[in-house]
Amino acid sequence: MTHVRLSSRVPPGSSTHLSEGILSETLDDGQLVVFTFLNLAISTVDSAMEALDALLRRCDEAGRPLRLLLDLSAPEPILTPYAREQGASLSRLRPRLRGRVALVAQEGSPIAHRLDRFLRSELYHYRERSMFFQRDQALVWLRETLDHQPPG
Repeated sequence: MTHVRLSSRVPPGSSTHLSEGILSETLDDGQLVVFTFLNLAISTVDSAMEALDALLRRCDEAGRPLRLLLDLSAPEPILTPYAREQGASLSRLRPRLRGRVALVAQEGSPIAHRLDRFLRSELYHYRERSMFFQRDQALVWLRETLDHQPPG
């Protein structure tokens, strides 16, 4: 079962199932949030969008930069047109909110290629975004700015 494989990576008490297809983790005393997608079904994407909108709002209202990892490395998630459309709309929410968003996908997978094309095609100047093939590398990148906040 996929849930068992993923739950072994989650520190106790820090994860929440947002829906059947997505797990949310809070790390570093709430400074960093990880969404692990098990699928990209419409209900999963809708649950994620609702939770991400709330996260962006909370960060914006608190004046805290966003540190977000979107883990799409589950075996063969299918990036549907609906998921792409919602991802593009998410990238335009709260344009004043600064921070970093890391995307994780399996190297060489169809979703990695589509995410790479998406990142290159979307003009985006608000938050830094980068794609990784290893979750640990994405976490290092997200954490490297926690102690070195850019001048406001």
